[in-house]
Amino acid sequence: MPQLNPHNLPVETTLGRQLGRVVAVEVDPSTHQVACYRVAPKLPLANLWRGELMVAPSQVVSLTSERMVVEEAVAPLPEAGLAAVPGATA
Repeated sequence: MPQLNPHNLPVETTLGRQLGRVVAVEVDPSTHQVACYRVAPKLPLANLWRGELMVAPSQVVSLTSERMVVEEAVAPLPEAGLAAVPGATA
């Protein structure tokens, strides 16, 4: 099984919007599974987010050695600030 290090991977939505890069992966200590991916925003999205976007594994559409693709609903909505998606917080 090939190893994959998601740290620093670019993150984009299914429609190709660039969100930022993976800066950390949180692991649930009791199950040893990924709890969430922390994504640092790409400018100008940094002005919409306060801190990092947390992406639940269930919101990841694909993960390769080149990039992570997430559901469009993970992206912040310009008029509302952050998207209200279960499992994704800022």
